[in-house]
Amino acid sequence: MDKELIEIIGEVAGEPLSLVAYLAIIALFSWRAWLNTKPVKEAEKILDKYKNDIDRNKALEHLIGNSIPDKIGEEKIIEWVKLKSKEKTRKMLVLAYIATLVTILSISAFAYDKHKRQKSNLELIEITNE
Repeated sequence: MDKELIEIIGEVAGEPLSLVAYLAIIALFSWRAWLNTKPVKEAEKILDKYKNDIDRNKALEHLIGNSIPDKIGEEKIIEWVKLKSKEKTRKMLVLAYIATLVTILSISAFAYDKHKRQKSNLELIEITNE
């Protein structure tokens, strides 16, 4: 890479559109992390609130969206909730990685295009000056 292109990538990275893309990526990763921890905290509240297995299992099924395996002990419920939470947010993780990739490619393409236009303009100026 030549020095000009590296400078232009730095310029493009400072553009408002780049900032929006960075913030969107951070929001996706943060949202996923929050969605992974929220069901675990809710499950702990449900375990404290319901001592009856039937009511507890209904509440947990409503929280996760899946039926609970039969005769699962209280100590295994949190592990089960963590596993199901990760499965639900896996799509979001893929989306966050795709958004990251698209952002990097877009910024690179924009920087390359800007570099090419500047180089073309310089060549045009040199031709007209001759």
